[in-house]
Amino acid sequence: MDHLHAAQLLGVAEYTVTAVEYDAASDEWVVSVRDMARHETVQRRIPAEDGNRPAPAVEAEEVSHGEALIEMADDAQVPDGTVAEVLDWVGDNDVRAFAAKVVEEEREKPRKTLVDALQAKLDAANATDSADVAQ
Repeated sequence: MDHLHAAQLLGVAEYTVTAVEYDAASDEWVVSVRDMARHETVQRRIPAEDGNRPAPAVEAEEVSHGEALIEMADDAQVPDGTVAEVLDWVGDNDVRAFAAKVVEEEREKPRKTLVDALQAKLDAANATDSADVAQ
């Protein structure tokens, strides 16, 4: 199961899904979801069904979606300007909002107004994504 499918089943935004793993012992998918409001990662379970069980494992190194987003945030050209300049750069782009939030939180002195504004954008996007999946 990929991150997008897991996100749709759970009613969350895809960028909040950090890992999806199959637990053969319980025959369930274990999905790690980043709770942006609480700044923590929680695990949610999805029962496996015919058609979504994984193929036999092949040894390969894989970077989780969440790790890829964090790496992208580190590589992103988030402007080092005023709160308004950063928010203008973010616009309505959820991935840029996430990247800007990660970069800002890693600063020696994060700007609370910017972090709060970015969190509000992510929360609104998450609420919209959840409503879209529910329909």
